[in-house]
Amino acid sequence: MATYVLKRLAEAVPTLVGASVLVFILIHLVPGDPAAVYLGLDARPQDVEALRRHLGLDRPLTEQYWLYITHALHGDLGESYYYKDSIMRLVGQALPNTAELAVAALAISLLIALPLGLAAALRPQTAADYAATGVAVAGVAVPVFWLAIMLIFLFAVRLHWLPASGRGGPVWTAPGLIHLILPALALGLGLAASTARLTRSTVLDVLDEDYVRTARAKGLRPRTVTLRHALRNALIPIVTNVGLQIGILLSGAFLTETVFSWPGIGRLAVDAMVRRDYPLLQGVLLVTIVLFILLNLVVDLAYPLLDPRLRGEHG
Repeated sequence: MATYVLKRLAEAVPTLVGASVLVFILIHLVPGDPAAVYLGLDARPQDVEALRRHLGLDRPLTEQYWLYITHALHGDLGESYYYKDSIMRLVGQALPNTAELAVAALAISLLIALPLGLAAALRPQTAADYAATGVAVAGVAVPVFWLAIMLIFLFAVRLHWLPASGRGGPVWTAPGLIHLILPALALGLGLAASTARLTRSTVLDVLDEDYVRTARAKGLRPRTVTLRHALRNALIPIVTNVGLQIGILLSGAFLTETVFSWPGIGRLAVDAMVRRDYPLLQGVLLVTIVLFILLNLVVDLAYPLLDPRLRGEHG
């Protein structure tokens, strides 16, 4: 297992380097001068140029990238132009809030998707199947920002049941939990749609397998057959899909956190983009890429727990 983990981490290095180069180039292709944005419209050209030299923006891109990646390897992502604070500190403050939102959204998506997909698979070509499939297709088609706005309009503006924005505190407190509901719903419903469709198709395939027919022939209860034999053996593609959706979850958090004014890394990245805060934006994206790679590694390591036949491959 240790050899497999080291191998996967080594394979992730080229991906991380390539992603960091791509992010660095794309950010610097964005129109606008961060020095001019920082000083304002009334700034004198000589002041703008002096600030550019101070920030190192007058150096060649290759030199800027080399300095950036060298410091990043030592755990230093630089200092934010706007906040005048360490980027590691800013990301460290925002990351737990994003993790809180992501975990809640993932829990909501699985609580909705698994029963919905199972119901559709166990009653194919029935009203329940058509209804579940229709809900799943609608969920995939609806953009997350539109869903977020509609949830705010319904539950905050019209019904006054839930707050429209902000974070009320830790999730284990009543204000924190109440403020978490709407953004977690907006982010989780989209994930639930695709997971429900995949659950339906994979469980349908598994129900036709010989070992499921054998379990039924032994007289096992339908619930035992469904949960222990069918669903468990269908979990690998579902878990793989959830792992791939981690990237969607993090990118969707950028929009969701902005709409709900949630103080996470998504909103931090959007603010950095608006302010042309290159180091902060690069830092947030780099941390997001690292998290995506590590979380997918965790998903890979979960396969042997779901299917004992794979333990020899990961040994």
